[in-house]
Amino acid sequence: LQEAKELKDKGDIGAYLVKIRQTVDNGSIIGMLILGEHIHNGDFGLEVNHEEAFNLWMPAAEAGVPEAMHHVGIAYFMGEGVEPDIEEAVSYLLPVEDKKYPDALYILGTCYLEGHVVEPDKKKGIQLLTESAEQGYGPAIQTLADSYLNANGVGQDEKKATELIKKAVENGYEPVYHIYGMYKLYGIGCEVDEKEGFGWVKKGADALNEYAMCILGRFYLEGDPREKQNNKHPKKLLEKSLELDNTEAAKYLALMYVDGSGVKQDYEKAAEYYTIAANNDDDEARYALATLYFEGLGVKKNKKRALSLMKKAAKNEYVPAMVFLAEAYDGVKGIPEDLKASFDW
Repeated sequence: LQEAKELKDKGDIGAYLVKIRQTVDNGSIIGMLILGEHIHNGDFGLEVNHEEAFNLWMPAAEAGVPEAMHHVGIAYFMGEGVEPDIEEAVSYLLPVEDKKYPDALYILGTCYLEGHVVEPDKKKGIQLLTESAEQGYGPAIQTLADSYLNANGVGQDEKKATELIKKAVENGYEPVYHIYGMYKLYGIGCEVDEKEGFGWVKKGADALNEYAMCILGRFYLEGDPREKQNNKHPKKLLEKSLELDNTEAAKYLALMYVDGSGVKQDYEKAAEYYTIAANNDDDEARYALATLYFEGLGVKKNKKRALSLMKKAAKNEYVPAMVFLAEAYDGVKGIPEDLKASFDW
């Protein structure tokens, strides 16, 4: 390994890699750790291969090398080179908690906070998330801010939540740009600043964050007065957001086709989009799709299907669905009267 280091220091990368591979062939677990890192990162023009990196790290992890245990734990968590397995991830990360790897602290902190794999311990969860956040780790800052906002493991403190999100924004953590924007727009833990807030939502959308694109698309769709450029069209933003698996965007695309807003009115297309959102537990979409089935708009009329969707939304206490069912079972909507069911809803 010393010879390999000297070759690397001289800039003879080809010879360095040959020497590192020789140490691996000779059973050096440190050589395995180093080569795995290079292959994982694609260093020196090497082809990225997460599975090969994982297989190189595993012997070192089993030998108790902290850095290798960290790498294997993260690989299990991310599903890089191996099937994702949160229990395995935690089993490798717990022994290296004291090494203060920020991503490991974040994973363990989240597990303690929510009681995943380990016994719930909100105090420890917050402690680990704080240690990770203090190192500038974006996901930990975001989770910690959410904990302060929703009083999860700590007392509710909107100002603290906003300070944390601002810190993540200042660190260039793009996934929270739109969150900071929404805080500014609605004065959550800070003074309202609509211009700055809207700007951060736009920056998030420009960074191709699926949630920011959906929010911005919704603002354009609703003709938000903060937006002065009338030539912006929400359809592309919402389609891109949906393409990136934010199924909430499907609900707003459906609304466009129901209202004929910027597109030709098309109830069949609306039903397709509402179905996507409804299948992902969106109660507002379930309600809207149920009304299409009830009226036979874009789909074949099917009151049984409509009632099924309404009941799913109503059981989650979505009020419009509860009202619909109360009226329906009271004989108002052509459904057989059931006064007990009407009263219950």
